[in-house]
Amino acid sequence: MVKQAVGSEVILSEAEMTRFLVFHMLLTGSDYSRKMPQLGAGFVWENMHVSIPLLTCCTHDEGDGGGAPFQLDEDACADTVFAELYRAKYPRHVSDEPGSFDAVIAELRGSKLTASTKARLPDRDFARCLVKNVLWIMAYWELHNSNPEVDLTGRHGFVESNGKLEFGDGVGSSASSGAAGGD
Repeated sequence: MVKQAVGSEVILSEAEMTRFLVFHMLLTGSDYSRKMPQLGAGFVWENMHVSIPLLTCCTHDEGDGGGAPFQLDEDACADTVFAELYRAKYPRHVSDEPGSFDAVIAELRGSKLTASTKARLPDRDFARCLVKNVLWIMAYWELHNSNPEVDLTGRHGFVESNGKLEFGDGVGSSASSGAAGGD
C-alpha cells in the first residue's frame, strides 16, 4: 500500500513502510491516541502519496529499525506532513504556496469555513503532543516482554493533572479533557 502511494521514487525498507503505516493509523485515533482533528481515516489513507514522502524528511530512524526507536522531529512533521494534509483537505481555503503549519492553520481560521470547523482545528502544541504520543505508542508496541517507560510530565504526549491522565506535552496548551488511555 505504501509503495503504491509513493511510487518507485521513494525507497523504503519493509521496517520503514510498517512504521509509516502504523504512524498513519495512529493519526486517525486509537484507544491510546487521539486523532488529528478534521482528518478522518479515509482522508489520511487516500493522501499517503502526500504525507509519506514528507514523513521521510522528518524521521530520525536508524536504518531499517535495527532496534533503535522510530523518531520524528515534531515541528518538521507539523510544518510538512500536517500542513500539507490540511492544505489537501481544504484546498479552496488556503493558498497554493507552501507554508508552515501555523500559517496554514491561520489561513484556515481566517477563511469562510464554519465556526465549528475552525474551532476544531489544532494548534502547534496539539500537533507536537500528538506526535509525542504516537511515538510513545509505537515504542511501546515494539517492546518484547517489558514495560514501557512512562513519563507523566508530557515527554510522551500525556501528563498527570489532578490525579487524572490527560493528553498534553507539559509545556503548551495541549492538555485535553479526554483521558490518554481511552475515551
